[in-house]
Amino acid sequence: MLGNRTRIQYACLTVLVLLAFGSVTMAGHSVSHRYASIAGPCDDECATAVDGWDDDSFYFSYNRVDGVVLGLKKSPISYRRHGTMQLYGKAALSTKSKRFIYHAVLERSFFPVDARFAIGIESYDLTYTEDRWIIPETENMLAALLIHEDFHDFYQRKGYGFYISQNLTRHLRLRAGYYEEEHRSLDVLSEWSLFGGKKRFRPNPPVEEATFKGFVGRLCFDTRNRRHAPRRGWLVQAIAEYFREDMDNALAYQRYILDIRRYQPISRGENLNFRLRIGETSGRVPVQKYFDIGGISTLRAYDYKAFTGTRMVLANLEYAINWDRLDWYPDIPFIDWFDLFNLVLFVDAGAAWPRQELRFQDLTPSDLRADVGIAFANDDGTVRLNIAKRTDRSVDAIRITFRISRPF
Repeated sequence: MLGNRTRIQYACLTVLVLLAFGSVTMAGHSVSHRYASIAGPCDDECATAVDGWDDDSFYFSYNRVDGVVLGLKKSPISYRRHGTMQLYGKAALSTKSKRFIYHAVLERSFFPVDARFAIGIESYDLTYTEDRWIIPETENMLAALLIHEDFHDFYQRKGYGFYISQNLTRHLRLRAGYYEEEHRSLDVLSEWSLFGGKKRFRPNPPVEEATFKGFVGRLCFDTRNRRHAPRRGWLVQAIAEYFREDMDNALAYQRYILDIRRYQPISRGENLNFRLRIGETSGRVPVQKYFDIGGISTLRAYDYKAFTGTRMVLANLEYAINWDRLDWYPDIPFIDWFDLFNLVLFVDAGAAWPRQELRFQDLTPSDLRADVGIAFANDDGTVRLNIAKRTDRSVDAIRITFRISRPF
């Protein structure tokens, strides 16, 4: 069946080119709304692979496997009262890998947004990463361009899928689809960076190359007051991947991810933010679907991706103080610049391990790695200097990192 996708891909691409400077709609009135179209390959986010694009424009990216990537992107249009038929996605060319990278989604939606139902088809050939939950694409691109650091690990993901989605309430969304796709390894082809001296990019790890046929489902509960730097609300995501042996998969596996986040104001200028992320697998899991933690956004005092496995648990707790909203700051002698920064106190704890070594119910605190730290941040915490210290040793125990996004 995978061989039949050629006609589907060309049909989607043809329509995408025709619609590069416009959109096809069939009812309703275009508005800006937080509930954009629900579609896209299995990204580890409530948002879709193209969600977050707020205008139709040129597409630009840079990473160590593709070099510069230039193209066009077409945003999904959200409709408040009625459904619509639309096609959106991106089409781009890479300078180093010489690949045509695209993602085309054709979707028909029905009913008002609170009960929105949609069916869709998509085709894609992507330079894909499982690491967007660790560091956003834009921040990673800037790190690669400016300081010769690329934190994403990539593989080629090429295929097509069919899906249905349903907004169960204003805040609860369910999506499920069938996908056939190929995974291929990608080599490091670019070493250019504006700064970084003689540094070289990390090797891009090889993946287990195979064809995968199966189902992907996602349940998302989102009550955040805003998507960017929220101060209150819940974000709960449950993701399941089923690629079974009886569906002609050489690497048959199942993978499950539960991600729970709470943003809780304590006072006008104080927030307590929490994330719990759990990963479980079964079957013959390909290496590109392993769980990696350590370093930025996860265990901040440890080396990047220091721990990997087919099971994982991660907990992050942050206490954020915004002096401007709190309208006071500590009166510390000789430190009158203290109010220029907002403070974030944080604790991280987690582990990743092969599932045959330890069951979740046998996990003890001694099996976890942990760190504590402080961050100096801007008003919403998106620009910050993190200072983290491991709790298991005193030698080489401190890591300092600069970020332009929040860890969760």
